[in-house]
This record gives sequence, C-alpha cells and structure tokens, in this order.
Amino acid sequence: MIDSKECSRVLFDRSTDGILFIDPNDSNISWPIVECNEAICRMNGYTRDEIIGQSIDILHQGPEDPAKRAAYLDRLRHEGPFIGEALHQRKDGTLLRIRYSASLVTLKGRELVMGIDHDLTWLEQLEASLNHERDLLDTLMDNSPDHIYFKDLESRFLRISQAHAGILGAAGPSDAIGKTDFDFFARVHAQEAYEDEQKIIQTGQPMVGIVEKNVLPDGRSSWVSTTKLPLRDKDGEIIGTFGISRDITTLKQAEEELQQLAERLERSNKELEEYARIASHDLQEPLRMISGYLQLLQRRYKGRLDSDADEFIEYAVDGANRLKRLINDILSYSRIETRGYKFEQVNCERVLRHTLATLKILVEANNAVITHDPLPTIMADGKQLEQLFQNLLDNAIKFRGEQRPQIHIGLERKGEEWLFFVRDNGIGFEPQYRDLIFSIFQRLHSKVQYAGTGIGLAICKRIVARHGGAIWAESQPGKGATFYFTIPIAPQAE
Repeated sequence: MIDSKECSRVLFDRSTDGILFIDPNDSNISWPIVECNEAICRMNGYTRDEIIGQSIDILHQGPEDPAKRAAYLDRLRHEGPFIGEALHQRKDGTLLRIRYSASLVTLKGRELVMGIDHDLTWLEQLEASLNHERDLLDTLMDNSPDHIYFKDLESRFLRISQAHAGILGAAGPSDAIGKTDFDFFARVHAQEAYEDEQKIIQTGQPMVGIVEKNVLPDGRSSWVSTTKLPLRDKDGEIIGTFGISRDITTLKQAEEELQQLAERLERSNKELEEYARIASHDLQEPLRMISGYLQLLQRRYKGRLDSDADEFIEYAVDGANRLKRLINDILSYSRIETRGYKFEQVNCERVLRHTLATLKILVEANNAVITHDPLPTIMADGKQLEQLFQNLLDNAIKFRGEQRPQIHIGLERKGEEWLFFVRDNGIGFEPQYRDLIFSIFQRLHSKVQYAGTGIGLAICKRIVARHGGAIWAESQPGKGATFYFTIPIAPQAE
C-alpha cells in the first residue's frame, strides 16, 4: 500500500495552490505562519525562510483588527470551513487577488488554521481580455456604418449593430433581439433572407458579396452588398449565422448614371460618325466639281491670262486640295473608336516597315535618317498603329530645323506598359504648349509656314487612348522634340 503520509507530503509540496498553516493561539505573534509550501512562496514573492515564523499580516496590506480576527476564528470553530476572496500584497508591493479556503485542523494536539490559496491573477487577465474584446465589439457595433447582425438557428436576431437598427426602424439594437426579418421587412424580402440563412446553416457554405435590392420598412428601396457566414461555437458546431451588409445605393446610382452616360455617348458617337459621313459626302461632291473645273482652268488657260489670274487659280486649287485633306482628316478622327479593327497580335517592326514605305518619298526628299530600337509584338489595331507612327514621323520631318532630320524611335519597358518614344532634332516648341498641340485644330504655326490640318496629333491621342495608353511630349525651342506614348503589355479590352 502507498503511505498516506507520503501522499500528503507530495500533495503539499507539489500543489500549484498555496498551502499554509497558521497558529491562531500564539501569544507572542499575531497569527504566525508555522508551515507553508513552495507554491505560497512563489505566489507572494518570498522565500520559505522569510515567511515561516512571520505574522500572516506579512501577506496582507496591513495588520488586521484583533477583534475581526477573533470573530474569524470563532466562525471557523462554530460554522466550519468557508471560502472567500482577498487581496495579498506581494513582497514587491504588487497586489495578488486570491480565492482561499480556510478550515481548522488539529496537528499533534495543536489547533491550527489551514489556508489554501488559489491565484486568481489569470482570471483577472481573462476578464480584462474579455472586457477588452467586448469593448472592441461594442465600438464596432455602435459606430460601424455597415449593418452587422447575428442570428440563431431560427434566424432570430441575437445582436445587431446600431446602423442595422436604424434600417429596421427599431428604437435601438436591443429592440430587435428575438425578432426576425419578418417583423420588419416585406414578406418577399424576409423569406429570401430566411432561405439564404437556412441554406448556410445546412451546408456551412458562406455567401460572399451578394448584391441585392432591399425594400425598407418605410417603403424606400436600397442596394446592399451582403456577406453571410455560419456562426459556430467553440466546438465548430453551427449555432446560427452572422452577416455584414454595406449600403451601396449611391454606388449603384452612380453606375446607372455612368451606364446612361455611356449609352448617350455611344449614340452621340454614332450620330457624329453619321454626321461626318454625310457631311464629307455632301461636301466632297461639290468640292470635286470645284477642284476639277479649277484644274481644267489651270491646264487650259495657264499662261494665256495675265499673271494675277494664274496666281488666283493656283490659290483656288490649293485651297480646294487643303479642304479635301481637312474633310478626310475629320472623317478619320471621327472613326477612331467606331471603325477601328479588332485588337490582335501585331508585330511593330512590320508596322514600322509599312509606315516607312508609305513615307518613302517624304523621307528621301528631306534626306531624313530614321533609326529605331528593336520593337515588340503587342495587342493592337495594326492599321491604327501604322497611322500613329505615320503621323508622328510626318510631324518630325515637317518641323525640321536647318540640320538634316535625325529621328529615332525608342522603346522601354515600364512596369506593365511599353513606353514608345519618337525623338527628333527639329525646331521644337515652348513647353507650355505640350498639351495644346494634342487638341483638334490647334496649331503653333501658320498654314503658310507649315502645311497641315491641325488634326494629326489629335488623331494620335485618340488612337493611344483606344489602346489604353497615354501620350505626351517634351521639347525646348531649337532642341527638337520627343513624343512619348504607352501601350499596355497585357491584352487590353477595347
């Protein structure tokens, strides 16, 4: 058999609770501690030698009233053991909250008080942590603009946020406890919510980011984005649901307005294209006749009339030709969005070769030198990309300086975009005009100095925008200009 005395000693020595014996009848010291275990020493920060023989007051915040202590002993003798809570003061001055049990025992004919102390510090910490978590939840529920709610297995409200109480028309969150959506919303909406929540309870699968229209108790409607999840206990069992709904009515209204704007813009673009087509047809028909007869006059009567007449006819022919180019450029500008080809893999090297072939006469006439970096294959409208290069190169040659035109087409990768640039050594322009030059019909020079319609760079801007990029220019007078544009590397939706 196991020795009971040995068991008692092991229990005394190994217990995590503090155990001490006090002599209440000592005439020299008020209630001295005659024995204690290591746990009581650790809890209070003393060594065993510092405690044994000392008054129990060493563990208190000061000496207790002798009358109170006598009543305490009398209670033990007549009522038996009891349990209570007290504060001990550790050796370092900090306070220790304990739950104790006290009883009278007799050892070797000596009446002693046995105390067993249980440290409640962990409980205080737990309570503080729980209070902190509760305060955080209260702050969230009271101040969040989102509608937050917890429901039981029958979809009855367990707790709701202040914002959700406002939507329900309840006086406060507590007024909704125990009620359901059927008490507040139209039956159709309440039934849908109930079925969704029962499905979550049965399957354990959440519903995330569901956009739905609510009919509020006051008859107003609103749009919300709702996420609902299963509510589980500490064992993982589903005990209800909880959800968060965010009012997106303003966002939905903005989306609807944007959709309406897009539809109006699409109609406007179609009307603009139709107007441009009709206008170009109606204008070009008499223009061809005017141009034809002017050229006929020029051929038949050049040199047969006086010099003023020849000059006037030449001006008229030139004006007719410029008007024809202007009409064609306006038509091209109006068709960038509506008449473009679908995006596909386009080899920019091949596009540039086609462009240079088109500009061959202009390049040779100006003795221009055009170089380029290796160019990539990108998702683009090949025809519009060729028009983009053609307009920029034509621009670089047109605004040449006294030197031989030197033009370089460069390329850099910038994150998820290709950065193209066309750099020349031409006349350049003042930096304050770098945005103006991309506006339609905006020119920095007269038609006499440099021919053109003032639409070329505006067309470039629309082409780049259709490809999801941006275009800009940098320049200084007399130091050439560099035109930059970006094209996304990833396939871009039109």
